Amino acid sequence: MKATLRPHIRQLTAMLFALLAMSASATVHYVDANNASPVPPYIDWATAATTIQDAIDIALPQDEIVVTNGIYASGGRVAYGSLTNRVAIIKPLNVRSVNGPGATVVEGYQVPGSINGDSAIRCLYLTNGAQLIGFTLRKGATRTSRTFTDPSTSGGGVFGEKYGLCIVSNCLLTGNSARDYGGGAAGARLYNCVVSNNTSGLFGGGVLTPACLNCTLISNSAQFGGGAYEGYLTNCVLSGNKASQDGAGANGSILYNCVIRDNIANNNGGGVYAGAVYNCTIVGNSASQGGGLHNTFPARNSIMYYNNSGGNYYNSGYANCCTIPLIIDDDVRSFTNAPMFVNLLSGDFRLQSNSPCINSGYNASAPAGVDLDGNPRVVGGYVDVGAYEYQNPSSVISLAYLQRYGLPTDGLADYMDSDGDGMNNWQEWQAGTNPTNAQSVLHLLSPMVSGSGVVLKWAGIRGITYSLQRSTNLTNQTPFLNLRTNIPGPSVSGYTNTFTDTNVTFVWALYRLGVQE
Repeated sequence: MKATLRPHIRQLTAMLFALLAMSASATVHYVDANNASPVPPYIDWATAATTIQDAIDIALPQDEIVVTNGIYASGGRVAYGSLTNRVAIIKPLNVRSVNGPGATVVEGYQVPGSINGDSAIRCLYLTNGAQLIGFTLRKGATRTSRTFTDPSTSGGGVFGEKYGLCIVSNCLLTGNSARDYGGGAAGARLYNCVVSNNTSGLFGGGVLTPACLNCTLISNSAQFGGGAYEGYLTNCVLSGNKASQDGAGANGSILYNCVIRDNIANNNGGGVYAGAVYNCTIVGNSASQGGGLHNTFPARNSIMYYNNSGGNYYNSGYANCCTIPLIIDDDVRSFTNAPMFVNLLSGDFRLQSNSPCINSGYNASAPAGVDLDGNPRVVGGYVDVGAYEYQNPSSVISLAYLQRYGLPTDGLADYMDSDGDGMNNWQEWQAGTNPTNAQSVLHLLSPMVSGSGVVLKWAGIRGITYSLQRSTNLTNQTPFLNLRTNIPGPSVSGYTNTFTDTNVTFVWALYRLGVQE
């Protein structure tokens, strides 16, 4: 995985810059629910509109709507389907509150006794290019019937246009409901939002969106994906969500730098079902099978530990992870050591200075940018396992590796040759060999010449990737050229890797075996 911004982050960043650029030359329209004398086009507080929709209707694309304190629970507009929205942002506008979600509320309507129904009102609809900043969206709901192309049963709090090129930021989405998809939000991208106590009858109790960045999803529920269904979640916390079927925290989602904790699924995947996780911390979740993970491929650089029922994982593939038990005992890149959180009971999942997770990840699988705390993601040369990066590591070697072989973790032994085999401890770690056993060393066995070429063999180790180089001219300044790269180790350590050099057009050659990051 390249150390570049992922597509959804690049797209979001570009949209934010575009919105900032458009607001510089935009007309500003004002909204105050308590204004006694609204006068179009609402260009100051004295003439402010009393409903957000009135200001939207008179605005031109790229204008800005500024909303002051109040509960906005009247009026409505049908857009993109048959469901009424309390506010429908049907143009590429920037709509922001003056004092944030604690003071500015958009409230939908829920049908007494059933919540969702044909008379329900969704809080908000956004078209592509629109942005909402700093509101509470609450008590929105959806219809219970629709045609195939009608999204009126999705997105009780927010529904965004189908391409997801609209943003909800710094908002609280709470107490909303959808019959089918996205109780809190469907379609829109969420940035720096709290999504709590929303429900969906089918998918995504909290969200069903292309992307969530820096969000908290708490106490949402659905049949599949209590917190989130599908989409990308980066630097998020998913806590206390429930699924009556699969994936209480997230279902079918890709998660980066996330904490997934205390979620409960009745069937499979208390933390995560399907999808993939990178540098996540998955703790305290429960399910019938796969309390932490179920059917999740891959899990990389992640902690799956202390999950309550259903085990830490089930039918999932992982590497460079802290979990127990290991699928194969001699997996040199994953480990069973307890992760050593700062405070497990209080839910502080940052790493102590002696955590085996420090330096134990795989850089190529690390998310770009910062960790869940906003700190640099890779410190000391190698990424840590889990959602948080320890910022002052004393060693440049995986602490799990050092602890496995009883070596000091203070950095003093990093470049010592503890077993006298000619490889220092850092090199032994890279090679996956035992730094306390001189017989465990990276080397080529004696080559053999066959009818098909030169046969090269070495004792490979599971989880290590190798490269072979060849030279036929030792007088050259760069004598070795790549013969083959990205050679995987065997499925079980101790078995022999074999490679045949079939391009034998020389009298003699020198071969070199290396390890790739």
